[in-house]
Amino acid sequence: DAQESRGLGDVYKRQILDDGDTYTVIDDTLYYDNIVLVPTVKYYLYETRYLLLLPFFTSSTFMIPFIWVLYTHHYLPVPTFIMCVVIFETIVSLLFWYDPINNQATNIHKIDGIFARISICTMVAYNILCTDEFNYMFWFCVVNMVVFFTLSNYFYREGKWCTPLHIMSHCFAHIYATMCIFFTLKHKLHTY
Repeated sequence: DAQESRGLGDVYKRQILDDGDTYTVIDDTLYYDNIVLVPTVKYYLYETRYLLLLPFFTSSTFMIPFIWVLYTHHYLPVPTFIMCVVIFETIVSLLFWYDPINNQATNIHKIDGIFARISICTMVAYNILCTDEFNYMFWFCVVNMVVFFTLSNYFYREGKWCTPLHIMSHCFAHIYATMCIFFTLKHKLHTY
């Protein structure tokens, strides 16, 4: 019986190869175009292993606007509390994206999600309550960030964890989050 099922799997694998596409077998699980064909508890998509570095890298960009402002202007135009929240979010995000496959169902994932929301709400509240002029670029970035985080969450809920769609949507959300920070700082520099 086990021999027959392996034989059918091999036929199926050859059929995929005949189409010119690639497949990956990990823990006797067949992946085709990053879709799990045979479910398993432990999975790792070979095709996306280098893509997994992107969210780690984009998480590290959260601090770049603060470093830029402190280096070029030698002061911080926003309360230090905002920078502290972003520093903590950066650390938690880096800890999570260091190994997202094994951290998927851990507390670090939950803490990352909670502090991401706190960071976003802090930046939004600050722009609503503490700026005199409407910051168009900030709000443009907020809308795009929310769209990409929503897409990322959708792919996560659909079981497409760490697929290229999930990773890229999350990376774009990180990039827009960094741009939100940048445009908040830039806007405050021009109002001083």
